[in-house]
Amino acid sequence: MRFWLPVLAVALTAGTAIADGHEKGEAIDKEAAGLWDDFNHYTRIARPDLAAASAEALLNRVDAKHLLAIVESSDYQDYLSRTMPTAERTETLRDAAKKLAEAIQAARVARSRDVARIIADISALTGSLRQRHNALERLRAAGQFAAPQFLDVLRDHRQERLHPHIETAMVEVGRELVYPLAVALAGLESVQMGQVARVLTQIGYPLALPYLKEVLERPDLDDEARLVLETGYAQLAASQALPADVTAAELFHTLGENYYKAGKDGNSLPGFDPANNEGIIWRFSRDAGLVPTRVPASVFADVLCMNASQRSLVLDPQMDPALSLWLSANLRRENNLADGEVEQATGLPLEPGFYARMAGPLRLHDVLDRSLRDADADLALDAILALRDTAGTAALINRDGAVQPLLRALTYPDRRVRFPAAFVMTQTRPTSAFPGSRHVVTVLAEAVRQSDLRHALAIAGDQATLNRLVADLKSMAYEVTAGLSLDSVADAINSGPGFDLIVTRLKAEQVTALYGATMDNYKLAAVPLLAFVTTVDQTALELAFKDSRRLSTAVDADDAEALRAAIEDTSRASAGRPITEDEAFDYASTALDLLHQVAVSESGVYEVSDAESTLIAALADSREPIVIKAGRVLALINSEAAQTSIADASLEDAAPRTLRVALLNSLAESARQYGNMLDRHQVEQLMEIVADSDGDLAIAAARAHGALTLPTSDVVEMITK
Repeated sequence: MRFWLPVLAVALTAGTAIADGHEKGEAIDKEAAGLWDDFNHYTRIARPDLAAASAEALLNRVDAKHLLAIVESSDYQDYLSRTMPTAERTETLRDAAKKLAEAIQAARVARSRDVARIIADISALTGSLRQRHNALERLRAAGQFAAPQFLDVLRDHRQERLHPHIETAMVEVGRELVYPLAVALAGLESVQMGQVARVLTQIGYPLALPYLKEVLERPDLDDEARLVLETGYAQLAASQALPADVTAAELFHTLGENYYKAGKDGNSLPGFDPANNEGIIWRFSRDAGLVPTRVPASVFADVLCMNASQRSLVLDPQMDPALSLWLSANLRRENNLADGEVEQATGLPLEPGFYARMAGPLRLHDVLDRSLRDADADLALDAILALRDTAGTAALINRDGAVQPLLRALTYPDRRVRFPAAFVMTQTRPTSAFPGSRHVVTVLAEAVRQSDLRHALAIAGDQATLNRLVADLKSMAYEVTAGLSLDSVADAINSGPGFDLIVTRLKAEQVTALYGATMDNYKLAAVPLLAFVTTVDQTALELAFKDSRRLSTAVDADDAEALRAAIEDTSRASAGRPITEDEAFDYASTALDLLHQVAVSESGVYEVSDAESTLIAALADSREPIVIKAGRVLALINSEAAQTSIADASLEDAAPRTLRVALLNSLAESARQYGNMLDRHQVEQLMEIVADSDGDLAIAAARAHGALTLPTSDVVEMITK
């Protein structure tokens, strides 16, 4: 059940804010007025140098308020249709014209919202036809910011003669007033409640529905007010085909869902102020009336959603979907706030993670499910970390026999979601297999391979083109996996650490096919794809993929700088960011710790041997702690390849001493568990270390010798030599 939440926008144009003339008693600076005339004149006769000089001099001479008075008193009332378009097309004049336009608009917005002026315009609604017309035009320009004054007059019994005029004017102002008036509805006395309900009904905007229904559910509602509200609600409900038994709590939940979706999709919202690029949250009290709170645009949808969800929970504390929605919006609000931005409308005493953990696993599964459907990696990570802290095995894996969102997260395209999901699934230590359980170790192995290197996948139609593409990418410090098709590099994709970029030189139809194939591979589905194509193919692809953020195109050219610029643009536009050195280390280190736990536990659910090839490869990692941890895990795998790989790494003379000691200890552990699997050459090398080294290296080598149950004659020979 959803009702329409259409776009609202503040209509602030030159025409709507022009009064009978400039402010009475406001003196016009004749020299400044001449500069405005010069700007218009010189722009129209194609003298941009003189026009720009006039604009700069004018801006330096007067403030925005006086500039507006000059503009509205001049003979150039057609400046918006004639002067400004010409100036915008003239490169040397464009910046000066923009500054002028912004100053005029800022003054117009400020004037339209001036409280004293709004009050005067409301009083003028009883004046002559011309006075009423001009006052109404200015009130339209004020929009939602006129709501507090409209409501104050309605609540003032001494101004009853104005009330019919105000109701008419509010309907004329229209949708801009619906949000603040609807917020105030429940707090009004019966007479004003009926007046506002009539206005909301005549405006006919469905945003008012939950607020009307909330009041109608009151058992003590005045009969006269009830009749007005029932009539209005029935009219609006019929337009949205609402069921007769829908509750206010359900309507507020639906409103919250609409707000949340609008935030995801970037749609406009009621209460948004484009003039200042911020949202307005309205609250009402009988003492203070309607009070606005300004909210950063980045979190406006989240705050609106939280307010609607909270209202749903007040009306029905058992409305679990509203709680899940509130948790999602609260977490997303924190993620969306930019550095330095402050949001003061919610006033919550604790950080969002507190409420998420307190709500428990069932609601957190809802949050995670929403984040995966919305491709919101940050929110998904929030939910996974909260589940880690609150959910046991049963809650994570087997709720009502359904596949849990956490299991879906194991194949999520973004590594920052996929890895933590596998970490949590490992930490729960399940005792029996579940759908997707074999995939956990696969993801852990992928995490082990992470480094701060940037990885690119290159696909081209012929070898010469592919070689050129690989060379260009390597010059930009990318590790490159390359092939003439996706199938030809399937093994490298499956065993690799993940990719930051896919680059192709193919025809349009081949790019389309490649895009589809990558969408079917969870390791590639979120990776940005840059296609170098012909101009004709670029046009076709941009049309076909206009709604895709993954695909970028550039016209093909043998130009390394053009390639570099296109790659940088693609990287900036893509949703993810490269794995940093610290992140890569943390992922790899955590995965190895968990693989060690898997090996020790021998639960039978996860098979650490599935990661054997990755662990062996990790012995060549440049990061010593990663090599040491990989050796510890390999020591617990009953495999000749595992033991001999540890031995080879420990016997490497160039390796750091501390690393060799740790690996020799792992070799000893492997031998103690599974016996000696080394070949003769490896044994001879080990004996050389025993004979020639000292200190901790000698002790570690001796321990390995003993664990391998090598002949005691070796010891006798050393003693008697």
